Formats: sequence, C-alpha cells, structure tokens
Amino acid sequence: MQNLVFHNIDLAPVRRDNALWIRDFQIGSALNYANPSAFISRIYNKHADEFTPSMTRMARIHTAGGYQQARVFSLRGTHLLAMFSRTPVAAEFRRWVLDVLDRDLIAGEQKNTTPTLYDFQHVAELEEALLEARPDWRAILRYLDLGLNHVEIARILLVSKDTVRRRIKKMITCGLIPYKPAPVLAALAQKGWRAQREKVRARAAAVLPQLTPEG
Repeated sequence: MQNLVFHNIDLAPVRRDNALWIRDFQIGSALNYANPSAFISRIYNKHADEFTPSMTRMARIHTAGGYQQARVFSLRGTHLLAMFSRTPVAAEFRRWVLDVLDRDLIAGEQKNTTPTLYDFQHVAELEEALLEARPDWRAILRYLDLGLNHVEIARILLVSKDTVRRRIKKMITCGLIPYKPAPVLAALAQKGWRAQREKVRARAAAVLPQLTPEG
C-alpha cells in the first residue's frame, strides 16, 4: 500500500473496492485539529446529506486500542471534508488531495484494475452476524480490548483457560482477531530455531571431515 504523507502526518490509507479510504482521525490530524476525530465528526454530521455512500462509510478496523468502529472517507470524501474546514492548512490540503486523486486514477487506468468484491459494510455485517451467533466470542473480544489475559477472561466466563485459547484460535481463523504471538512464545520459537540451526551446523561439521579426500 502506498504511503500518503501530508506535513509529516501519515494518513495510513487502505485500499478497498478499488479506492483509497482514510480514517477520520488521520484526516483531522492532517487538518491540524486539536481533537481530530471529534472535529471531523462535527463537520460530517453538519453536512452529512452532501456525502454519498462512495465517499464515506463505517468500518470495523484494528487500532492500538483494539478493534473499533470508525468512519472512513474516500479521497473524494476527504476533499469534501477539507472544503468545509477553515484551518490554515485546509486550502493546501485540498490541493494535495486532488493531486493524490489524480495520481490514483491514472495508476488505476494503467493497471486496468477491476473493483474487488471486498466491501467494508458487507464484512462488518458478516462479522456482526457471527458475533450475534456466538455471544461468548463477543464477550472474549470485549475483554481482549480491555487488555485482559486468557486467565482473567476464563475466570469471568467460568471456563478453563484452554477453552478460551481454543475459542480465540477460532476467532483468529475467522479474521475477528489478528494473529499476534505472545512475546514469550515468540522468544521460545526464536530460541528453538537457533538451537536447531546450531545442531545442523554441528552435524555438518562432523560429516564434512569424513567426506574430505585424503592427501
């Protein structure tokens, strides 16, 4: 994914439906708002009737605080937001967004790309339906977002910690939770890999002299 940086603010776009989408927080930060998400939300709510579904939508995305529902905007939606902004950098930001939009359109024509079937709203509906059918998964997801570990979650749900681990593995498979190995397990895996590598080297060192022809 290409990087979009405006005045050292990384807008961290994602590509869905053959378009770039940017979170409200990043847009607000680029426009120099003290409370980025709140000000963008205020602008959008005041002018919501001027935004089409192709300009903005709600998406369940992963943030530093866990999975959250956030409003995202396409490049056209981002430009429209900047039209309503009155910060000192708004005019420059509008011109910058138009340049990015032009480059993105040209790149799309050159690659002759076709729209994907992936859609934020569809995925959010599928995830919600899955969590509706599995209230225990919804509870685990909520407790993970709060920073609880497997043991603490198991005590709250009155199940074993192994049960919690199995359910989390299924949630990872379904895409509800990103896979992130625990630091301890990652360190053990790295240690095991180094031990295996040293073992192979030792075997090679023992075999090579036998294969070396004499004088």
